[in-house]
Amino acid sequence: MTAINLLDQAKQGDTQAIVSLMNKALEPKGITVQISIKDDSLTITAEAK
Repeated sequence: MTAINLLDQAKQGDTQAIVSLMNKALEPKGITVQISIKDDSLTITAEAK
């Protein structure tokens, strides 16, 4: 998947694309991200060692 395609998918609300982009940006800092959706709520959890 190309970065442009991934960005377009994230803009459309694809949670996997959002997670991929956030993890790619934050991984060098030792941070990982998880996303969950429940009802109309998006929860983003970031973890660092």
